[in-house]
Amino acid sequence: LKGYKKPVSFFVPASDMAEEREEEEGEEDILTFFMQKPEVLGLVEDILERRGGSQPRVIFVDGDEGRGKDAFISAMLKQPPLRSAFWIMEANRCYHDDPFYCFIPIVTRVLLSFPESRDRLVSLKKRRKDSSVLKSFLANDAFQTPAFPPGTAMVDDPQRPYLSLLNDFVFKGFPLLKSSLQVKRMKDNEKVEKCIEVLIALIVRFLELNEKPGIIFIREMNSIDNYSKKLLGRIVRSEANLLVIGGADSTSAPLHAEPSLSLDDCGARLSETQGRDTHAPDILTSILADEELSIADVEVEIRNLDLLDKESTFKLFRWSLRRELPHDDGELIDRPDVRDKIFQLTGGMVHATAQLAHTFGSRRKMDSGGAAAADFFDQLRTFLDDTPTGFEEVVCFRFDQMKPEEQVLLKIASVAGFDHYSFSQNLLETVLLATSRNERSVMTKAKDEHDDGSSGDDHELGVGVEVPVPASVGVDFPNSVGISEENEFNYMLQGDYFERTLDSLVDHKFLDEVNVEMSDLSSIDSVMYRFRNSHEQSIINGLMLSDQQKRTHFEVAAYYSSSFKQQHRDSLSGSGGGSGENEACSLSTDITMIPTTNWELFHIIALHYDLADVPILAMLHYYDSSLSLSSLGVRDQAHGRLLSAYLMLEKLLRHASTLHVKPDEDGERRRRIAGKMVQTIGNKYLKDSMKFLTKDHLRLAFSGDIFAFEKCLVMLTKFGQSVGVMESDGYLFGSEVYLQAILLVLLVLEDDVFHNLTSRLSSFLGQLDITKFVKVKDKNEIEQDDESLIDSSSFGSEEGAFFEDSFIIDDLTVSFPAFSGLLTFYRDAPIGADQVQETFLANLFVAVTQEADQMIHVLRTKCILSHLYLKHGNEVKALEECEEIKNIYDHDTHSLELVNTYGMDWSLICIATMASTYLYRGQFAAARRNIDFVKVQMVNLDEFASSTKAMSKGTVSSFYLLLYEYEIAAEVASGINATQYGYFFKPLGTLQEELANRELALHQHKAFNGTACGPDLLSVLSSPEGVHSVNQNRLMLNSSAETLSDRGIESVLAALCTTEIRNLELQPSRNTDVVRKQVRYCQAGLIYLRQSLGQKDANNHERRKNYMMCLYQQAHLLYCHNKLLQLLQDTNSSDEAEYPSQVAAEDVLGIKGTELEAARKSIDECKELSVTYDYLYMQLLVGKSCTKFGFDIAGGEALIQRALGCINSSSDRDVAMSILTRMDNMQVGSTRSCLVLKPSCPRGVPSAA
Repeated sequence: LKGYKKPVSFFVPASDMAEEREEEEGEEDILTFFMQKPEVLGLVEDILERRGGSQPRVIFVDGDEGRGKDAFISAMLKQPPLRSAFWIMEANRCYHDDPFYCFIPIVTRVLLSFPESRDRLVSLKKRRKDSSVLKSFLANDAFQTPAFPPGTAMVDDPQRPYLSLLNDFVFKGFPLLKSSLQVKRMKDNEKVEKCIEVLIALIVRFLELNEKPGIIFIREMNSIDNYSKKLLGRIVRSEANLLVIGGADSTSAPLHAEPSLSLDDCGARLSETQGRDTHAPDILTSILADEELSIADVEVEIRNLDLLDKESTFKLFRWSLRRELPHDDGELIDRPDVRDKIFQLTGGMVHATAQLAHTFGSRRKMDSGGAAAADFFDQLRTFLDDTPTGFEEVVCFRFDQMKPEEQVLLKIASVAGFDHYSFSQNLLETVLLATSRNERSVMTKAKDEHDDGSSGDDHELGVGVEVPVPASVGVDFPNSVGISEENEFNYMLQGDYFERTLDSLVDHKFLDEVNVEMSDLSSIDSVMYRFRNSHEQSIINGLMLSDQQKRTHFEVAAYYSSSFKQQHRDSLSGSGGGSGENEACSLSTDITMIPTTNWELFHIIALHYDLADVPILAMLHYYDSSLSLSSLGVRDQAHGRLLSAYLMLEKLLRHASTLHVKPDEDGERRRRIAGKMVQTIGNKYLKDSMKFLTKDHLRLAFSGDIFAFEKCLVMLTKFGQSVGVMESDGYLFGSEVYLQAILLVLLVLEDDVFHNLTSRLSSFLGQLDITKFVKVKDKNEIEQDDESLIDSSSFGSEEGAFFEDSFIIDDLTVSFPAFSGLLTFYRDAPIGADQVQETFLANLFVAVTQEADQMIHVLRTKCILSHLYLKHGNEVKALEECEEIKNIYDHDTHSLELVNTYGMDWSLICIATMASTYLYRGQFAAARRNIDFVKVQMVNLDEFASSTKAMSKGTVSSFYLLLYEYEIAAEVASGINATQYGYFFKPLGTLQEELANRELALHQHKAFNGTACGPDLLSVLSSPEGVHSVNQNRLMLNSSAETLSDRGIESVLAALCTTEIRNLELQPSRNTDVVRKQVRYCQAGLIYLRQSLGQKDANNHERRKNYMMCLYQQAHLLYCHNKLLQLLQDTNSSDEAEYPSQVAAEDVLGIKGTELEAARKSIDECKELSVTYDYLYMQLLVGKSCTKFGFDIAGGEALIQRALGCINSSSDRDVAMSILTRMDNMQVGSTRSCLVLKPSCPRGVPSAA
């Protein structure tokens, strides 16, 4: 009320309340029936007796809707003793997989218990007085209870700055909580974990303040989203005193469990049911199993519900009719034939039994307005005899009893409420009006969909000419949903007739009212509706014609689109009022509760356009939904939306390829050349749906909207990247997607640009053989098809829907991620692309960037060319490209733009990679210039903008390790592991930081604690696959690391094993157990190296540095392993029990011949490669190893002198001599020297010096 800061209590007539209670009683027949059941009362008593226990407890009710699962659980929670002893926190029905969807009412209830949130809502009301979400908050039941004292903190200080994360994740952007600088600075992929942490702290705090145990009630635990699962599992593991009660719909035989079982017991019992499946153990294990909590520590009680027996079915039927039955005549209908008929009709299903009773009661009132008791039984028997036996027939029977306007409204609701979505009265009114119209300007409507809307671009659709056409979405629709007269239902909108009709659908038990904050979408209504039963919704929807369904889906999508457009305009005009906070808060509209975090709204719009068979608009909105989810760090669901968008595009292109367009000579020539180019890149691969496409086909398919087409290209590049990261072997599918994007770009390029590209690539294209690409129709075939072809010449007329010249791409940058991504896949993934494919692709990319004439793209292509030259053995050209990059690069001008366009500052990555190439060639000064260049730029890099800084740290640190400059290596690597966000190369960077720290400690003769912070290096020995086979299908990370760094993950892991061996040398007490552990580390290191050395392409040009380093490490570990085993044999020569383990150890290594022979072979191969390819640095290391191992002392010295002689610069020669000196000064062995044992050991282990 005006003049009051907080809501004011009010009173209503008691008679109305009595009527309301009577109506509620009618809706709660099943619930009140179950509240009387002994099973429910016994379980409630057990919960009360055992409250406050220390062990986490979960009660799991297994049964589908027909068994009354929801009613069983609700009957427990409605018991007064339970409600007074516990705080009941009911979750949303888990209809959708939206992040934290089911926790929305719980979080809302908790937040509104704090004065801070209530005061915040009052302040927001002044600026958003017409916001329905605000009204829904103010109407929440929490306001009927006292708030906590003023100043009560919601969470502890560490979590407080991150409370506003709940705005986006839980309240879809509504600014209930004030934003903070810490949230603004967070990386997207940090947000989910931090939000979970805040939610746990909030719920635990709420229970602590109330000093009561809590109950979290989730109806469908098998349907909750993955993020809610993670949240629920962590809440159970927290200190919160709560009980979790959940249910699931079981589709198979239930698990017959004892009253109380642990999860381990459930698994054992499941194995005894002879293969019968149940969801319960799998669901609970996925939620509760964690490294911090054994599933055996959770007490789980599983209650399996059965269908009602004949006796219980009749009791429920009679209970549901208690208001219609004459007084004291309840036994009148209790006859065997009546019981049998009711059970036959319902099959013991709870919901069907109650619906049957309600339908009879409604029909009886309608027919007679109430009858005497003597007539009641006869009416019931007649009703039961006339009622169909199937569930679908029963629903249709109930539908037929309804008025025509009720039927039409229910049909529209079945479209709006598909897939459990809720809908508003306003939506139904709007769609009813829209479907009664004859015509609509679909072109203008489609234009409005992305003007001021999801795309955010201010543009016109084609020429924007309004062309009135039937709104048939591809076919001719009836003028209304089921009725042909245009204004047949206008009378429904007079007075309160529409509201009463909608209420009747609730009375008929088809719909339920739901609160707005628990609904899926936004509306100006404070009350939303949802179908009570999804099966009933599906049956009603099936009563519509296909055309009617599509038309209605189209209008529903249009309704939500117009709502978003209004929000967007309000935000631009500032009608929402500034809040002085972040932009997201100020964009909340005053008219609706539609939020600025629009992923959910975009998704539902896309779904309806999808079902309406409008693939362009569906694709655009799926993509927009993906972008919004990506901004929240919800990568898996963002990927799912991208997949949906891609499927819409495929549908569109398949249809376009079937269009009969008159041949245009230039278009056909473009199609053949572009197809040949893409086939060259893809090794003769081209999707069938793409082979016959021309520019004219695409213009028709996209209705001339070049902006939608460009957005489609952006979607393709995003999807190609996402599928490569998110899916197993995704690089294969991702490559196809990138090829598709490149072909589409080539088809729609401006003619002059395409001519320039082909001119630059003429030497690569050669003679184009058209006949191999596609069959060309002869003249007679063309003439026969002439009547069915579309004349492309009409596209340019002003009377048409668009101009021909407008459908061209003038911004080539839209295609760059596709070129860059495909080259990355070819470089790092085991696709098997040959030199012809890569060379042509790289040169095409260069030609495209030259046309764009933007320097950041030139830098990116030069990075690619540099790696490509390196891959194919032309190191000189690779280093030349690198030098050009350094000459062009300017941090302030290029760095951030490279990050925004390509995800990383690839210039610095390339320069750092080429530094190790300089070093291996013995050009130490040039290598240092590269490293110094990168170090200067690293100071300016924003580590939150991309992972360039963290990745560069690892590469530069590894460079200094090659020079034995351990202090600098450790200093540079510091902080990689502490990086708060995950990134692709972080696993490698973390290992490099650990290696640098260990090498420094050993250099300073200090022991380290490897088990405290390092990886479990010996775990590889317990993996049979890792020991006995080589994985040829490694992660892309492993391949990329070997390409972009001087050594890969396996090499670093082997180096860490060597540090463990050297660390054990520093132990004060050394015995045979210590030596055996050293042996195991030798074996683990050799197994890691075998995984890298055994790759099919391990010795290609760009990975040869890693390959030689692995050979070098392998030789040293073999030599060390041999000496350690000799030491054990000498010490235990009288103990025959030791020898079997030694033989088994050698079998693990898979060595042919002796270890020393294998070590010599590794050194010889390394020497041969270093000489063949002039890797002078490796010649120094190999020469030193030959002399220390005693393999070929003279040859080793000669190799060192050869390397020194080939180094022309005196400064480089000085660095080489310094490296040799550092190697000589190492006290104990390392990855570059043999192991030297101490002179004495306990238990009589002698020195191996």
